[in-house]
Amino acid sequence: MAALDPKLNAEWIEKLEKPSADLALREAYFAALDAAGDIRGELVRLEAKVSALELGAPGRAALKSRRNALRQTIGLGWCDRFGFGSRPGVDRPLPWPEDTATRWLSLYEYIEECRGVWLPESEKPPFATHGSSVTAWKRLIGAVRRSPEDYAALFRDAISLEPVPGSPTLYSLLVQGEADFHWAVAQEQRSDEDPPVHGLILDYEKNEFVPVRPGGFGPYGCFARVTDFVRGMFESYDQLIRSDRFILRGSRAPAKASLGFSEPLGRRPTSIELGTARHRALGEILDVLSDLMGIKPSEIKATQTLGSLSLDENDWADLRAILEDGWVVTLDAAVRFEELTIEALIKAMAPAAKDERGPNSRK
Repeated sequence: MAALDPKLNAEWIEKLEKPSADLALREAYFAALDAAGDIRGELVRLEAKVSALELGAPGRAALKSRRNALRQTIGLGWCDRFGFGSRPGVDRPLPWPEDTATRWLSLYEYIEECRGVWLPESEKPPFATHGSSVTAWKRLIGAVRRSPEDYAALFRDAISLEPVPGSPTLYSLLVQGEADFHWAVAQEQRSDEDPPVHGLILDYEKNEFVPVRPGGFGPYGCFARVTDFVRGMFESYDQLIRSDRFILRGSRAPAKASLGFSEPLGRRPTSIELGTARHRALGEILDVLSDLMGIKPSEIKATQTLGSLSLDENDWADLRAILEDGWVVTLDAAVRFEELTIEALIKAMAPAAKDERGPNSRK
């Protein structure tokens, strides 16, 4: 295997260790490696190529695979000196668009580059091949559960992947360590592209799981989409753990530019769909009015108008936005809140047929 003469390499390293060393000297050293046919020169070129390509670009996965193999062959000492795979981070903030497929590409990149867990290509096939975030989640769990080290680098809660106890219509994605909190999707939505994730907490007096109320703290709440849930959990765990794959020693090697995503998480739904459509709608409205607008449930009657509850137009706009995010219908924009009764609002919120879902729904 060709390599730069050890004596010459040592001379380069000595120069690079001096305070006067700059980027030009670093690039000259890399050029010398490349000219000698040293595999470290190939790694430098691959690092630059991978960084320049967008997520999902043709050939990027193959380049990353070769890059990772070279990092392992060359060893941590040299890679750490120059910042190649020894520090968590990505070259630029990861995109977080509406597109579900791109979101999963960002999540995979975060897992590998920020958490140090390398996923087999077979466990992260193109999203279009299955079209379901729940399927992508199950593949991810399947890939990392085989290694306690990999799992611990990503998660601090327990695998579930089964119905929530006592709630067969809900499929649990993850259960909190003490088994008293589930993050779940509706069974009927498991094959949807990116369905909402609902939080359920154990009521110890009733010994049953109940939906969390609006405004859950941090990860202990609901998420608008499965991809939001996965990202939200990673960001929460990231405050608690750091993968021991990464050696965070001090050196003049440049650190990665970003540890996360370019856009904040979107609005989260506020409650779970349980019981009949009427009860689900009434519970949703009561939760929002009582928790967010300070109106006691005992003050609300089905025949009351929203105007009689002292809601102004801004309150109505906020209420509409929250309800629409948590449901699959869009409320009629022409409805005047001064004339709308709670009973009529409940009727308007009855879940629509699948082909009649509003623009805020995730099919």
